[in-house]
Amino acid sequence: MGSDKKGSNISSSEPGGFSGKINQTSRQYKPPQTAVNINNSDSVPRFADVTESHAETEFIFRLSREGVFLSNIEGLKELFNLDQNFPGKSNREIFDQELAGFIDKSIALTLDSGNMKAIQFSMNLPEKGECRFEARLIPVAYDEVIAVVREIVRQKPTLPDSSTNCGYAKAIMDSSSDGVVLINKSGEILDLNLSMAVFLEKNREELLGMQFFNLFPDAAAEIRDQFIEKVFTRQIPFSDEVKYRNRWITYDVKPLFSEQNGVDGAVICGRDITEEKHVVHGLHEALDANKAYKEFLEQLINIIPDVIGIQDCEHRIIRYNEAGYRLLNMTHEDVAGKKCFHLMNRDLECVECATSQSYVTKMPASLERFFPEKGVWLDVRSYPFLDEHGEIKYIIEHLRDITKLKEIQIELHKSEERFRELFNSSAGGILLGSEKGIIIEANKTFCEMTGYSREQLVGRHISESLFTLESLKTSPFRFDLLKQGETVISHRDLLAADGKIFPIEMRTRIMPDGTYQSIYHDISDRKRAEDEISRQNEELRNANAEKDRFFSIIAHDLRSPFTAILGLTEMIGDEFDTMSPSEIKDILNELRKSAGNLYKLLDNLLEWSMVQRNKKPFNPSEIILSDLVEYVLQALMDSAKAKSITVYVDVESDIRVKADRNMLETTLRNLFSNAVKFTHTSGQILVQAEQTDNSQVTIRVKDSGMGIPPEMLTNLFSVSARNNRRGTSGEPSTGLGLLLCKEFVEKNGGEISADSIDGNGSTFSFTVPSL
Repeated sequence: MGSDKKGSNISSSEPGGFSGKINQTSRQYKPPQTAVNINNSDSVPRFADVTESHAETEFIFRLSREGVFLSNIEGLKELFNLDQNFPGKSNREIFDQELAGFIDKSIALTLDSGNMKAIQFSMNLPEKGECRFEARLIPVAYDEVIAVVREIVRQKPTLPDSSTNCGYAKAIMDSSSDGVVLINKSGEILDLNLSMAVFLEKNREELLGMQFFNLFPDAAAEIRDQFIEKVFTRQIPFSDEVKYRNRWITYDVKPLFSEQNGVDGAVICGRDITEEKHVVHGLHEALDANKAYKEFLEQLINIIPDVIGIQDCEHRIIRYNEAGYRLLNMTHEDVAGKKCFHLMNRDLECVECATSQSYVTKMPASLERFFPEKGVWLDVRSYPFLDEHGEIKYIIEHLRDITKLKEIQIELHKSEERFRELFNSSAGGILLGSEKGIIIEANKTFCEMTGYSREQLVGRHISESLFTLESLKTSPFRFDLLKQGETVISHRDLLAADGKIFPIEMRTRIMPDGTYQSIYHDISDRKRAEDEISRQNEELRNANAEKDRFFSIIAHDLRSPFTAILGLTEMIGDEFDTMSPSEIKDILNELRKSAGNLYKLLDNLLEWSMVQRNKKPFNPSEIILSDLVEYVLQALMDSAKAKSITVYVDVESDIRVKADRNMLETTLRNLFSNAVKFTHTSGQILVQAEQTDNSQVTIRVKDSGMGIPPEMLTNLFSVSARNNRRGTSGEPSTGLGLLLCKEFVEKNGGEISADSIDGNGSTFSFTVPSL
């Protein structure tokens, strides 16, 4: 390729859409070069005289707003007769300036309008001469388009003679499943193929010579005016739809030209689209239902108090949740397409940035940073999503405000500095010792600290009865370091006169006269504070780890229904024209199932989230347990009958409990649903309740199903464990139901447990207060 740029001739025609319909203005449309003479005595050859065009293989690649190629298609090099790869190259390095400018302008128009644009251009290629190309530009991101390029090859059939030509035309017409009809300028039918005659439910001979417009009495005047205005006056093709009896037909119209008279007639190609309209209507209804689930998910994400953001593969922001917009004090329009450092009025990437680390390592990253622009400390975590090639597709950014925690840590640090300053100014206990470690002096603070008098201390060796033996073993005296002039700071457990043991910090240095000075300070409070900080940090780490594991589980469980929905909608989009109504109906049913599974998962997640945030109403009341069990099981018996499962109920009518009705219903419903899900066909389920003592009622749900493995049984009610598996008939499961059961039972003052033998059924038991 090098610096040789291909000569080009730009012809900015814009054919509309991928459907094959041509929507052109009179300025853009050029009539065929082949002249067609139309007369009533020789109608058939006119079809063969219409010049057709076809395209070679289409090539698809990505272009940025700046005209830079973002993907490489080998076939494209051969198409343009180029000798270098495309990625990273600007179109100005490949084409001449006129064509490159035209392409840049077309890309900008496509991205600014948000609609597909189609362009045509010519290039002089070695060994092929002037070739004409068509490119369709489709916006797919803020600054990226998909280009579909093909070479247009004009072919003119050579007709050996009139009779052979007529035979070819007849064969082509009658083999087409689309209806084709030829009319003259007066609207009389000159010829038509068998498909059109069958559609109109008339004989071909009966239709010849009839007025075409009169076949559609309800719209005859409108169709006639349309033909006169577009075909016979403006001489341009057009497409439209019309209803014929109880069927819908779409038709394309092209004018026929003669050398002497301009447009003498028109070719009409029609196709029955009645079934397609019914299918499309059903598809729109399904998509409307899917939209409701997406809105529900949007609401769920927006109730999260932390900031959740999504960035694309180039570090550009796609969106935030409502918490993010509140933190930034911006709208979606203010942030979309920008890089995060732009939002802080910075020109360069942040030196320390979790998302930048993830872009490099393709792994999750986290850090804590202070943002002076907002005056907050944030715990920033990033989670990359990779495509099938292992490249970053999206980055999920999770930000949590930790300003309060940082303020506490800073205050603790300042407090420790003040403590050391006071300690160094002799506010602590002081001992002076000889070179051999014999105490020669003790200050009042040390005596008060230990309960020893000065007389009891002076003359004693520093290691004699003042420190616990264990602390001396772990922190022995370092006289060697002291003799080298170093100040030795050590921590030991000091033994007071009354037997009390408390931790001290001992700061020792050698004096000019060779004696030792040790300053002691009781650091019991600091130790307790450090232990408390350590404990809180451990709890925070555990909470973050648990949250990360929980997010991972939820992301995995959300991905399955989303994958099904995306795959099925992609299949409809790609293969809609070739799919039968029954196939589309089956796909729509699968979409409904996936959306239903997604709704159940989100419903459980929302319930669990409300409980965690104490937002779930709690209204305990008196409940007749047998009535509630009957009400819950009645709604779920269809699923048990579908698997021929026998259900036994053993609940006395006089058992009354005091609990929140909604929570108790949800617990019973989840346990019974699980029993049905994990019980084999023709199995058994027992729902039992008994008064265990004066204050508690025990409720059991026992099944004869597949049981629970021991390793899963141990962590069955833990949020950090992954306990989802499919039922005996492949039913999906998330494990969230059992978490809700545990929360609801404990909220009502009860306990829940599970007993199971792998492969031999399970029993879930929980207690509620009785009346």
